[in-house]
Amino acid sequence: MIVRAESVIWNDGSLGCPEPGMMYTQALVNGYWVVIDAAGEKYDFRVGRGGSFRLCPAGRGRPPSQAGAN
Repeated sequence: MIVRAESVIWNDGSLGCPEPGMMYTQALVNGYWVVIDAAGEKYDFRVGRGGSFRLCPAGRGRPPSQAGAN
């Protein structure tokens, strides 16, 4: 079941899900935030301009800067 599917603006190139030791562009990134519930588990996907999905591990994700990106 889809819990969330919205257009957002991420704060930087990490798409709100930074990995330890990685560096990211410090610019706003248009994208999408999709959360799916499957068998009682929530899967938090982040999407950037390129369209590739990134699964964000539980507890690591940060919210986007704002909803309603174009």
